Amino acid sequence: MSFDQKAYNQAYYIANREKLKAAAREYRARNPEASKERDRAKYRKDINKSRADRRAYAAAHKAEAAARLSRWEKANPHKLANYESKRRTGKQFPGLTKEEWLSIVELFGGRCAYCIRPVAEPEREHLLPLSRGGEDVADNVVPACKSCNSSKGKLTPVEYLMSGRKKF
Repeated sequence: MSFDQKAYNQAYYIANREKLKAAAREYRARNPEASKERDRAKYRKDINKSRADRRAYAAAHKAEAAARLSRWEKANPHKLANYESKRRTGKQFPGLTKEEWLSIVELFGGRCAYCIRPVAEPEREHLLPLSRGGEDVADNVVPACKSCNSSKGKLTPVEYLMSGRKKF
């Protein structure tokens, strides 16, 4: 009778699963760089399989991924705004920091730059719109209410005020 190493290993793993997983977690905590490098090497070894595995996991866990993304977006509105600005323009400028944005909102007293009404959650309004070459920097951003920001669209402030869209 021959010894079946694979069967033995599987049986041992099943019998000691929690103990082996705890040891692996402990090793990864003690050796983070070695663990990352091993993971990178495994990924590079068969990149197509790794990508296929990730796509399959994402397809099987869409609801969890959507919930995780939603939580991140709510917790990081300023990072999201920077990401959206970069995505829309294709530019890789650093974007407005959270501190800069909060100081601009404070400068305007928490009011919309167009209708002067107090706004609980002001939106970033770009004086020169991103779609027309504007950047997401402090000199180009003012706070605006949702109504004013959406009605202004791609217009500059002068075009917006002259268009008659803004009713005072």
